[in-house]
Amino acid sequence: MVELTIGSDPEFILVSGEKQIPARNVFRSSRNRTTTPLGVDGYSDTGELRPKPASDPIQHFRNLRELMHYSWGTIFRDEWVKKNHSTNLKMCAGSTGAGKGYYLGGHIHFSSKTKNLQDTIIQNNISRALDQYLALPMLFIEQKPYNINRRVRSPSRFGALSATQSKRWGFEYRTLSSWLISPDIAKGVLCLAYTIAYEVLLKDKIVAQEIKRNFEDAFNNANTESLKSALPVLFKKIKKFQLYKTYKKQINYIYKRALSEQTWDESCDVWYNWRGDSPRMNNLRNGQILTHTPPQPQQDLVKCLLST
Repeated sequence: MVELTIGSDPEFILVSGEKQIPARNVFRSSRNRTTTPLGVDGYSDTGELRPKPASDPIQHFRNLRELMHYSWGTIFRDEWVKKNHSTNLKMCAGSTGAGKGYYLGGHIHFSSKTKNLQDTIIQNNISRALDQYLALPMLFIEQKPYNINRRVRSPSRFGALSATQSKRWGFEYRTLSSWLISPDIAKGVLCLAYTIAYEVLLKDKIVAQEIKRNFEDAFNNANTESLKSALPVLFKKIKKFQLYKTYKKQINYIYKRALSEQTWDESCDVWYNWRGDSPRMNNLRNGQILTHTPPQPQQDLVKCLLST
């Protein structure tokens, strides 16, 4: 039996008009802390969401959705934000936040009680499978040239294939750009990532296959034309994975969007895209934010934001 837990800490930037607002200005109290639900980590100009991990990607997505709504309420209650950017502040994601000069990642975490995910061989097997079955279709959804800038022009080559980092609880996969752009994309990415990692652990071997000799170069330079023929092959094969039927709707969304090369828009307001099922967030119209009374007490914060 395979036990697998998924987590994430997707990054974002805050933008007011054409100006990027350092996340450290908003998350002052959590600047040097990595355990808070919202905060900065490493590069303090960018922020990140840290939803609770779960043994089901749908539940992890729900945790992320609650945190997204929480972030909107928390940031717009900040005194500095209300004073300086009360009506035109937005959250941006993707590869660079529409070219604002910051490289954003959508890191995904894996841990297991039945498998040692700190084992190099297991990490390599999972990351190679994720490169092909997840990162490749996402390449067709990312917006050019921002994804190229992130992987080729950034000093640290952010988003390289099989980029992983071992943690005490397992490891994180760091190849993807920040997939916070929309809830459908986020849910699809999490379900697809979980399905792939689960399959590798279930079969106890790599499930990736050779696609193209110069796959890495084509990937880094977003040469989608040379990689497009691989998508139907990968889509057909992933339909045989153990958990495909469980997350069929979410996986199909990613692959069908990739096959139609429907790219995301990094200049969009992420909060606006996620507003759908939150009455208070649904007051977002054309970049305008309606203020609201801060909820009390703290533990009722998310409940208040989701209420009418």
